[in-house]
Amino acid sequence: PTHLYENETGFLQTFTVSLIAYAANGCNDTTYSNVTVYPSTNFAFELNPDSACSPLIVTMPFILGINSYQWDFGDGSAISTYPNPTHIFENLGTDPVVYTVQLIGISAFGCADTTYNEVWVDPQPQAQFNADQTSGCSALTVNFENISLLADSYYWDYGDGQSSSTSAVNHSHTFENTTTETVVYNIELTAISNDGCTDTFVVPIQVFPEAIASFAVPGSACSPFTTTFENISINGNSYFWDFGNGFNSTNSEPTATFVAPNGQDTTYTVNLQITSIQGCVSDYSQDIFVAASPLASFTLSQDEGCHPAPADITNNSVIADSYIWDYGDG
Repeated sequence: PTHLYENETGFLQTFTVSLIAYAANGCNDTTYSNVTVYPSTNFAFELNPDSACSPLIVTMPFILGINSYQWDFGDGSAISTYPNPTHIFENLGTDPVVYTVQLIGISAFGCADTTYNEVWVDPQPQAQFNADQTSGCSALTVNFENISLLADSYYWDYGDGQSSSTSAVNHSHTFENTTTETVVYNIELTAISNDGCTDTFVVPIQVFPEAIASFAVPGSACSPFTTTFENISINGNSYFWDFGNGFNSTNSEPTATFVAPNGQDTTYTVNLQITSIQGCVSDYSQDIFVAASPLASFTLSQDEGCHPAPADITNNSVIADSYIWDYGDG
């Protein structure tokens, strides 16, 4: 006869086989023999995680009862003989990839079992963008070009409290710096696939303080008009004044004189250009009105004589509209 012995206990089992032989005359004899059955080998395993985005890192489970291991990860890499190795599954393509992991386990008694499980690896998007400039003066407008791969949606974090979910290839954002120091904004693009895989790319943008040119308007006056300009610029390091009268200055608060030539009222445009220590430039202009001043002049018919001394006075003044005479005798 043939008999199948099974052992699902996990331990060695010994079975005693007995044979009783009978003769026709009724005599008999009994013999015995032992059969030792090793424990069954069932090395089925689970993988955790068994699906994720590339690169997927999986540590193989430790399985009791195995004395010798052969892990084949199904991706062409070398077979591992460690009990619970860690393996990195990659997907450099554009579609999901399924890897079949095979384990050949051999027990201490030489019994072998081959089991399988699968790993699903989604492709990883690649976030990347170009910025047309990475430093400049406030307000700085930067143009971005999205060159990401394998992504279906995007999230932009501009580092200044503002964000965007635009999927446009090209877009721009304006960065402000109202401080007196250089501010660095980290622009972060997160590329997201429909499978939930993400990748992030970061570029720092330096924004220099804004240079703001300004000066107090001295008002209007009669020619000649001499004034000292009050410079109220912000973040200026060097200055260039163009007074509009053919003269200029590089002083912070210069003094200039304006005249109305040929007796004509004249308007001068004064321009101040400032440059910050970071090279940011700003211009500011204001008009100054200078009124033509009259020229008082007269002649006397005599400047000495006996009492009473009459004097004829000839008024030679120009550009005057009214007059006040003081004769000096009260």
